[in-house]
Amino acid sequence: MPRPRRNSGQRSIGRGLLEGVRRKRRTPYTPSGRARGRVMTRSALRFVTHRITQHPDTDVIFEAECLKCEWQATPSTDGAAVDVECMGHTGRTGHPGFRRLCTSFALVRREE
Repeated sequence: MPRPRRNSGQRSIGRGLLEGVRRKRRTPYTPSGRARGRVMTRSALRFVTHRITQHPDTDVIFEAECLKCEWQATPSTDGAAVDVECMGHTGRTGHPGFRRLCTSFALVRREE
């Protein structure tokens, strides 16, 4: 059975719509110049073991500050001395909370 024929007005409108929908062929590169799709990498990754240690020329520094007032303990390389200062401050003021800081410097070296 033959297909019914459309009038020419419908056919031309249909073609015009299809032409606007046609896909353009994608270029192999993005606008920024990078390749699209599968890209072969030519780099080799090398994993190296590292070790982190305390810097040999520095000491650990201990500090403390009160959470209720502006009081701060004198920074020291002896943690016990800072703790004694905190206990003395609590005895004088009744402030029980402190922020303790321990600062050290590190050195990272690659193991061969």
